[in-house]
Amino acid sequence: MERHLNLLFLSLVLAFLIPTSSVIGQSNLAGPYRLKIDILEQRNSPIRLVFDSLRSNDCGVIPIAPDGYYAKPPDNVMLRLENVSGAAVIAYALVSRAQGFHNVQVNPLTKPLLPGKQFLRGFGISGSEEIEYSLDYVLFADGRSWGEDRFVRSRQIALYFEGHNAAIEQLRILSASYSDPDDFIARASSFGGYLSSDPVGEPNPVKFAIQYRLGWVHITDLLRSNPVRQKESRELADRLEARIPQR
Repeated sequence: MERHLNLLFLSLVLAFLIPTSSVIGQSNLAGPYRLKIDILEQRNSPIRLVFDSLRSNDCGVIPIAPDGYYAKPPDNVMLRLENVSGAAVIAYALVSRAQGFHNVQVNPLTKPLLPGKQFLRGFGISGSEEIEYSLDYVLFADGRSWGEDRFVRSRQIALYFEGHNAAIEQLRILSASYSDPDDFIARASSFGGYLSSDPVGEPNPVKFAIQYRLGWVHITDLLRSNPVRQKESRELADRLEARIPQR
């Protein structure tokens, strides 16, 4: 009788242990998060794209892992954009493609990116394990351009600069009665512009429709946030805003 009880006890122990071991094995197989970043090689590209680092909302900068495996999914991929051409760049359209998305990021640069200069730009990953980045369009300060412009973001960029340039001209007129008016023009020409991102294809009609106005609004925002000559800057912003054409 005692022998039968011992066998029964041993059977119950094994019944509990076997499923537990299976679960542990599955957990180990899951492993860490894998992320592969591909930068498409493009002949004569005026901007060099470099995978710079990863960012997490919890712990900040995450160094690039040589094997592509990370303890948990990061929140953003940081690309370094470097002007490797001999001319100033004022806008670009950059494509990001993965299994879950295929987007175009558009960035007009109101202060030109000069040859040899660089800056960082962040991109979400949306849980993807492999992401490819490439440039679709680049606009130079002298009006020349580079790229296939497959997604016609050149039209969106052109509208933004049309509004921006019109606003600068109005600001020159409005600020002429102030002392040192070039201070306001310099502030309005600060490095910036508006980022937009949407799925590939024809430009989003809503984004397209507001580009001209955004060219003005960007300048009024810069004036209102001016840390010097605040009263005059805000006054000019109000006067400039009142002159935005209804289009």
